[in-house]
Amino acid sequence: DMADYAVLRLGYALEQQQKLDSAANRYRELLRKYPDSEHVRTAALSLGQILYRQGDNAAAIESFEQVLASKDEQAASAAHWLAVTLMKENKIAEAEKILASALHWAGNTSNAATLRLDYADALYADPAKLSEARKAYEKVASEYADSPLAPRAAYNAAFGALQEGDYRLARNWAETFLSKYPNDALR
Repeated sequence: DMADYAVLRLGYALEQQQKLDSAANRYRELLRKYPDSEHVRTAALSLGQILYRQGDNAAAIESFEQVLASKDEQAASAAHWLAVTLMKENKIAEAEKILASALHWAGNTSNAATLRLDYADALYADPAKLSEARKAYEKVASEYADSPLAPRAAYNAAFGALQEGDYRLARNWAETFLSKYPNDALR
């Protein structure tokens, strides 16, 4: 029986047509009618993203949390969306905790750089953790230098160092940013 997959695909098609309420209803239908489906996590993640886009952060958080336990690629994506949503709700410590946990099991996923940058952003949101945040940005810029996120990480490392009053380090990161990413939008 592929009814669960058909409902998932219908939700996806509706989402692509920007019919978000209808798409969300299809994802909810899959979650309700087929709780043991292999597509439950995909539906929960997609539903959470729609809810986030619609500004229903509490429901989005609930949806993303359903995906975390699997500790796989989808869970890493859910951790990213969950953290972004929590930070939007100014629940910085909660986001930081989710990200710190996710980084233990998601380090080899395609979302690793995104999660590391999210973690740096969560640290940066707490003024007492500026130095930690700068080091986290430096780590992203260094370890994921070819990632599309690296320019932002290098820029933020420079800005963090400047805020700390470490002008030598700020200059080094600014020069790195300018030389490695001459066409970046942050310039």
